[in-house]
Amino acid sequence: MPLPSESSVTLRRPRLRVRAVCYTVRRSWEDARVETYGGLLFLMLIAAGNAAIMIALQQWIGPKVTAAKGKIFDTPYETGVDPEEVVRGRFSVKFFVVALLFILFDVELIFLFPWAVVFKELGWFAFWEMLVFLGVVVAGLYYSIKKGAMQWD
Repeated sequence: MPLPSESSVTLRRPRLRVRAVCYTVRRSWEDARVETYGGLLFLMLIAAGNAAIMIALQQWIGPKVTAAKGKIFDTPYETGVDPEEVVRGRFSVKFFVVALLFILFDVELIFLFPWAVVFKELGWFAFWEMLVFLGVVVAGLYYSIKKGAMQWD
């Protein structure tokens, strides 16, 4: 095979890939840490300052109580009457059941908010999944009503 002459040889340059240009400046680890946690530090300083100001204002403006200390004032009732017995009433379980049902359904319904925010990105599968979830919630509510958890007899 004959060698090509120098005039017929064209040198090819390697193709360069065009990359997106990033205009951010590289920062040191310390700068990135201050940038990342600076807002949190600022929020904590504001919270601590607010607490200190409230305590100082309460000491400065609040009422000055100089109650007499003694045996009567150290009793749990502070009335001067000696208690014969400590009366503790019984609470109905209904109060606790209603509180638990409220917490249960409240926490379950909190899951609707993040789902609604990203609904378009999730697609139809997440829609049907949420319908199943709501079906379970409604079934639990129906069951609790049928069992009489909301009845105050």
